Amino acid sequence: MSTSRPLLSFFLVGCAALVLASAEPASAQEPLILQMADGRYYHPASGLIASDKSILLKHIGAGQTAIKVVEEVKVSAPAPAPVPEKPLVLRMADGRYYHPGSGTIAPDEASLLARIGWSGSVGTVIGQNTRPVAPILNAVYRAQDELRERIKSQGKDKRYPMAPVGQDTPRNVTIAVWNKVTDQISYVEGVKSGRDLEIEGGSPVGISVRLTNWINSDYATSDPNHVVVAVRYPIFHEIKEGTKVIRYDVEEAVYTPYNKTLHQADVIVEGERILDETIQKAAQDLKNRGIGSRALSGKGVTDTVSPDLIKALVVIEHVGSSEARGNPAAATGKVFATIGLNPGQAYNYAGSSAGAFGLAQFIPSTYNRLAARPELGLIPDFQAGMRDHQNAMKASYAYLDAVLGELPAAAKNLPAENTKLFEYLAAAYNGGSSKVKTAIQIWDEQISGELQPHQILTRSRLHGETIDYVKKLRAVLPVILGDKAPTPPRPASSI
Repeated sequence: MSTSRPLLSFFLVGCAALVLASAEPASAQEPLILQMADGRYYHPASGLIASDKSILLKHIGAGQTAIKVVEEVKVSAPAPAPVPEKPLVLRMADGRYYHPGSGTIAPDEASLLARIGWSGSVGTVIGQNTRPVAPILNAVYRAQDELRERIKSQGKDKRYPMAPVGQDTPRNVTIAVWNKVTDQISYVEGVKSGRDLEIEGGSPVGISVRLTNWINSDYATSDPNHVVVAVRYPIFHEIKEGTKVIRYDVEEAVYTPYNKTLHQADVIVEGERILDETIQKAAQDLKNRGIGSRALSGKGVTDTVSPDLIKALVVIEHVGSSEARGNPAAATGKVFATIGLNPGQAYNYAGSSAGAFGLAQFIPSTYNRLAARPELGLIPDFQAGMRDHQNAMKASYAYLDAVLGELPAAAKNLPAENTKLFEYLAAAYNGGSSKVKTAIQIWDEQISGELQPHQILTRSRLHGETIDYVKKLRAVLPVILGDKAPTPPRPASSI
């Protein structure tokens, strides 16, 4: 479903109209970029909006190709209305916020001010930092906080005597719907059974399930001014005695599922910022602990592994091959958007049939070997360790450094930022280092398909899944690296 019309209509509310120059339309090779009256840039084909043209181009995959920016003298926006004086708000001992004038209590200051109708601007609390965020993210974070407060006040849900076998079994859900015009959030109770959704009392905005995928199901509304910004969804955990399941514990999880309406430049940029910051904090923790490299003597563990590689691995772990290779900018943006929508929670419910879990998609045996190294300070429990994103990034650094130590000297001697080293380590991350060691000597022939498996006799053959994994890396890496991406060599005939 195209999102360009509701996005444009929303972002132009309260500002001057879009002004177009009388120029020829952009050619098929030139992505059309419109400059709005408020100075921001808009890409009609994807619906993305950004304050910086280069950021917008990066996330629509335009790269360095020619562009046509439709731009002219902008109509002046109306003078902003005076901002009323901020009312007195007190922070209570339990961390919540209180407005003495009305008696209103809310989990954060932004939610409280919105509830009492104050029209000024306030930063949204993200972790320990207070910083302004885009309206869509402010709505998402408010909804998540308010859903968690509702769960606390209601207590554990008792309506699940048995665990549903699959996602088609009925589950009670709460859906947070944001009105883009009024900035109000309403909460809708319903029963979800796969794609079937039964709303208590009916839904005035026509909520439906576009795609069912457990907690990450894609919800749509019939009214473009209303957006699903968060859900409460029950997740069941088996409690065992030996091999026998004796009961199920219910986790009332709160999450914002990704959908195309939420795929906005501001969300993508915020998600990339959060991931970069998480990787940086993980690296700093390892440096503070003085963790040395197991691959290269005299080096630290963070000297041998590039943060850009870890960032790229997060992306390719959560996108399919056709996504990554068909539109790498959109695929990368999808992962960053999911992280931006769920700070500290993104992919915390993502698991594979092989037991891989979480943002970093480790399997238990690999993670447990790393957690057994006390100097790393990793969380001992596998699921808890994977749900802590900084901890997961620390594990990624340690694992990739250990893998590098198992590769030939020709690989170890490559700079940490070398993209060929990225490929070797990514292949080992996916399929182990044993095959990578001998596959290096005919690497490109295997990845490109010049040599088929039956033609590779005495040398190690990479698994098809690993070859595909490296191809995904090659597709998204230019998006990850941006201006740092190496320039492909020119064909000999053109030199």
